[in-house]
Amino acid sequence: MAWFVRLAAASIISIGIAFSLSLLPQLEDKGRMLQEDRSVFQPQPTMPMTSETAVNELAKLPLHSEIRRVDWSSSILSVDLLTKEERMTEELYEDLGKLAQLGIMEKQNVKGVLVRVLEDPSQGGSNQLLVAMEASRSHLSEETLTQLREKKLKFRELLGKEIPLNWGPKWRPET
Repeated sequence: MAWFVRLAAASIISIGIAFSLSLLPQLEDKGRMLQEDRSVFQPQPTMPMTSETAVNELAKLPLHSEIRRVDWSSSILSVDLLTKEERMTEELYEDLGKLAQLGIMEKQNVKGVLVRVLEDPSQGGSNQLLVAMEASRSHLSEETLTQLREKKLKFRELLGKEIPLNWGPKWRPET
């Protein structure tokens, strides 16, 4: 008979524990309503651009063009790219957009990005300027910056409009 009492007690305790566990999700939902949700993952703070990190930052970017020169001076990032292309291509627009994004959105201490696309002299070119871009936060409205942060807009769409492109004598904008 003692075994029956022990079995009944163990069954009642097991049923009580199972019932208590089934109530936990409801209690958790009520707790969330009373408290703010807390993020488990914190965004990584971006490291500021310096003369020591500028080349490494650019080396991480998947660019189609070859980087010829990088300069960091007075919070302005200057980059020279070499191209073998005969005309402006979508890949070059992508490269310019990636460089603008790095400077304007990802690094808070960068005031501006200057990029020159030069003809590759190793391909028989004369190393002349084909196109130049000057990108800075001051060129962009607060609304545009918000759309860029929310990924509703891409830098590629701003090139030649809000981010000016200056064309060399050999290249002209596509129409």
